[in-house]
Amino acid sequence: MGKKAIILCGGGFLGAAYEIGTLKALNQQMQNFSINKFDIYQGLSAGAFVASLLANQLPIDEIYASLFNDTKNVKMFNGMKLQKFNLDLLLKLAKISLFPAKKFIDWTLDMKNPISFEFAYNLIFDMGEKILSEGIHSGRGLELYLKDLFSKDSRTDDFSKLEKELYICATDTDNGELTEPIVFGNKNYNNVPISLAVKASCSLPGYFEPTIIPGKYFSDNCLKCFTDGALNNTTYIQNVINNGAEFIICINPLRPIKTSPGKILSEGKILQQSLRAANHSRLHHSLINYKIKYPHIDILLFEPSKNDWGLFENPQKSEKMGEIAERSYKFTLKQIFLNHTEMKESYIKHYGHNSLEELFKKHGIQLMRPSHEEILSKNYNNI
Repeated sequence: MGKKAIILCGGGFLGAAYEIGTLKALNQQMQNFSINKFDIYQGLSAGAFVASLLANQLPIDEIYASLFNDTKNVKMFNGMKLQKFNLDLLLKLAKISLFPAKKFIDWTLDMKNPISFEFAYNLIFDMGEKILSEGIHSGRGLELYLKDLFSKDSRTDDFSKLEKELYICATDTDNGELTEPIVFGNKNYNNVPISLAVKASCSLPGYFEPTIIPGKYFSDNCLKCFTDGALNNTTYIQNVINNGAEFIICINPLRPIKTSPGKILSEGKILQQSLRAANHSRLHHSLINYKIKYPHIDILLFEPSKNDWGLFENPQKSEKMGEIAERSYKFTLKQIFLNHTEMKESYIKHYGHNSLEELFKKHGIQLMRPSHEEILSKNYNNI
């Protein structure tokens, strides 16, 4: 029997929370197995954070609980501490604010002059690009949080010392091809500390500063600059297949929302909806292609409802992580209940088998269906 893998996609703090809630629900319903018994964990962007915890054998129930309170092993997540403002950027913003206001006003009043307009436009654009390229947050808090967590008990910040396989995807900004992410944990990229690899994978341009990793960690001894791992591939399923996975559970928190005409525009969500649509389309096309190319491999996709406006938030609203995780937990249990015997109109997608029970059984896992009474008592029908 081939390896079992979990792939966790990006989506900011709320994406990580959604993944944690889904994993808790799955863990609860697997009778002879657990989320921590999978062979491979792979993460991109926010998913890299969750994957690193699972690979270090932190129980999913404890990870879920830490969204609400401190636990035995995990401190309650604090978004502001994990993000940390980029102080260098703040200093540059302070300097820019001292820019001669009168000269800028003169330029804007003289916009009919093509030379003045072009000069002012280029100045503003260049300054904005410089600021955005450096990121509002440093991401250093995230790295330090994980470094501290992995230094305790039997946990480790070293890929080679893990009992499970962990793969963290990031984008090499100096690679002109950019068709595939760099995968920390694979050969030639397993000397980088896990905490630093996660920081690199989460370095969303504009939000987090790029992650510079010294050349001492690489065989070519060259310094490298990394950004968000989901920029050029939503899941990079090919990597876990290359490493022997035959049963793959993929969780994608970001999907476009279906709503009333004009609401996306009126709510100011055009950019977010567009990015989600591109991400979603790319993912589903890749899943179809993988099923054709590897018919013996089972890939199971969990996503939110396309009708759930409550999940269509700013992904970095860390104060809502607990709420989103609980929502995801309930929604996933409801989906398992509805799709235990037949996957029809489902947000759990699989290209092949007709039922979840049949699919999990094929890979040696007994999946229990939640009772109808439990679904009703927990008010899951409103999810």
